[in-house]
Amino acid sequence: TRIDELREETQDGFRQANARIDELREETQDGFRQANTRIDELREEMHDGFSQVNARIDEVETGLRTEFRELGTEFRALRGTVNTLRGEGYEKDCAEKFIVILIDRFHNPVRIDHQQFHASMAELRHNGLISREDFVQVCATDIVACEQRVDGSIARYAIIEASITVNSSDIATAARRAAILRRATGIPTEAFFATHYDWPETLAEFAAAHGVTIVKHEARHYMSE
Repeated sequence: TRIDELREETQDGFRQANARIDELREETQDGFRQANTRIDELREEMHDGFSQVNARIDEVETGLRTEFRELGTEFRALRGTVNTLRGEGYEKDCAEKFIVILIDRFHNPVRIDHQQFHASMAELRHNGLISREDFVQVCATDIVACEQRVDGSIARYAIIEASITVNSSDIATAARRAAILRRATGIPTEAFFATHYDWPETLAEFAAAHGVTIVKHEARHYMSE
């Protein structure tokens, strides 16, 4: 009988132990489930965080690209303004020193005031001796000079274009303006192009073929970047 009681007590112990094991297993599984749920939550939070960070990075990159484009536009505009000012300064220097440009080809050169020259061209236009297109073209000449005789009459004109650099289009423009003035006035007219930098031999040949004399005129105080 005592043995039966011990056997029963032992079986009860096993049953309680198994029940506790089941409880612990359930608690463990609940813990794992809760842990997995929290991990999923953390993963989602991290994903949202990364998404927000990436979105912010995209915003910053977009903003920087826009700023760089705007800065590039402003820089190009500023550079264009600087180059324009340099060109205007160079042209002014050539106008002030036009005698240096013409001295080897003209005797007693005299620079003609733009207003005076435009007025004389306007008179030719009104008399039908020059077309409107030619009037606009010749009045855009940078510098106009002439060689005066002793009695003050004009022996010949000089059309001078001035630019820091020179190309074939510039040469063609100088030649065209000289031809317009020569045709309108009947007075011999020579074309010159004053430039700061050296030019290739091919351009020199092109200029000679179009009757344009290229003259190197250095003005270094306008060349600094």
